[in-house]
Order: sequence, then structure tokens, then C-alpha cells
Amino acid sequence: MTLPGLAAALVFSYFSHVPGPAYRIFPLDYGSAYSALQLDLQLGWRSLLNSVLGAAIGAGTLYGVGLVYLALRKVEGMGLGDVKLMAMAGAFLGPSLTLFVLSTKLTTSANAIFLQSTAPLYLLLLGPLLLGEHFRRRDWPYVFAVAAGLSIRRPGDR
Repeated sequence: MTLPGLAAALVFSYFSHVPGPAYRIFPLDYGSAYSALQLDLQLGWRSLLNSVLGAAIGAGTLYGVGLVYLALRKVEGMGLGDVKLMAMAGAFLGPSLTLFVLSTKLTTSANAIFLQSTAPLYLLLLGPLLLGEHFRRRDWPYVFAVAAGLSIRRPGDR
């Protein structure tokens, strides 16, 4: 079921919106007037690219984990059924949701949610360094509130 499901996901992604980075990497060209069909075709291949990227991330991650296990233990720890299943799920979900699913599969949900909730801190602290954004005075209370909330519960605490 997983290989036909992967094929269905790739066909389906051309006609539906799969979220991902292809829309930013290849922005739409609004320079001239497009018909609805031309606009659908522009969106379709970007959505298909996001779907392929999600499938590659999902399958590649689990295949890599299986290869590392094989190299360390000298015995196969996972068949290719899981790899095909994550390829199909990645094709439907796109790259960002696939990474979230993998994070909850490879660790506990509490750790994945904790790491996800630290994202605003990364954005606020790395934005000025990487993007040249200005750190505003009103951002400091937010940083302290998020840091205080995260310090109450740390991963690994019982």
C-alpha cells in the first residue's frame, strides 16, 4: 500500500497545496496577467516539489537511522516498510510537518514539543545576527517570559 500511496500523494500534491519552502525559493511571477490555469500550473509544480522534498526527508531520515544501526550492531534493525511509509507520509505532509512527525517518532513527544516551543527564542536571538534585524526594546519582556516558562519544565524531568 505504501508505494501506491506515495504515487497517489505525488499526483494529489500537484492539485492541492502542500506547504513547504518551494514557494519561497521559487516565488510566483506576477509580472504579467495569468489565467487561472497558468496560475494553477505555477502553484502545482511548486507543491509537487514540496511533496518530493517531504518524501525524501521522511524516507532518507529513517533509511539513515537504519544504516547507522546496521553499522553499529551488524544486524538489520529496521526493514524498508517504515522507510516507504514515511516517504508516503512525507509526500502528503510536506517537509515541515514531516520533520515534526520524525521528531516525535525519534524522541518523546514532550521533548519534541519542548524543542518546538523554544523556536521563538531562536528567532529573536538569531534574527539580529543572521538577518540584520533590529532587536526592539519591547522584545525583552517576551524573551524573559518564554525563558521563564521553559525553565519550569525541562526535558528529562519526571
